[in-house]
Amino acid sequence: MGEIYQALPDDWRLFIEHKFYEPAFYSTVINDWGVSYHCARQLGAKAFCLVDLGHHAPNVNIGDDRCALDSVRQAGGLHFNDSKYGDDDLDSGSIKPFQLFLIFNELVDAELSGVGNFAPAYMLDHRTT
Repeated sequence: MGEIYQALPDDWRLFIEHKFYEPAFYSTVINDWGVSYHCARQLGAKAFCLVDLGHHAPNVNIGDDRCALDSVRQAGGLHFNDSKYGDDDLDSGSIKPFQLFLIFNELVDAELSGVGNFAPAYMLDHRTT
């Protein structure tokens, strides 16, 4: 990852997405936001954490993850989807709409309060069946 980071153009950002687990496609290396944060800090100022709303253990408070990353100015973006069993990649807000409302509420609050250089990336899953 360090080699990729060094080769990035100056106006690009690198996003590190942590996943508690991933179905059999590849091995999980960065399994929580703390490891993601550590990796981003080691890489440099263009590296940020990406919070996936769908790949979490049951009852994880994703809003707390995002707020913790905001507090250290490392929340780079959100990967919008939802899950019932952890890796469903369902439409965002389809299972927990109130959770999505709370996340947007925190995003608006962060923007209005001037938290760091607030410029999150918003990413959507695209699935074809």
